Amino acid sequence: EPKTAGISNATCGESQVVTGGGYQVSDPGVQILFEGPSLGVNAYAAQAYNGNSSSSFIQVYAICLSGAGLTSGQAQAAQEGSRQ
Repeated sequence: EPKTAGISNATCGESQVVTGGGYQVSDPGVQILFEGPSLGVNAYAAQAYNGNSSSSFIQVYAICLSGAGLTSGQAQAAQEGSRQ
């Protein structure tokens, strides 16, 4: 919607952990307020403000790590490595 802020996220599966991600907006004039892992919900999120007079959209994607026997310590190391 015009002149509003919104947030969108992409969630990883149950046995996966988010390690990164990104976004794409339909209008380059949209201002990104936040972009990054949303660890509490195992997702990648982006928040944007559309100051334009027309509608726009944001599409968010997550990069997820999965594997048999993935431990919480390995998941945390993968998350920290993706933020460097």
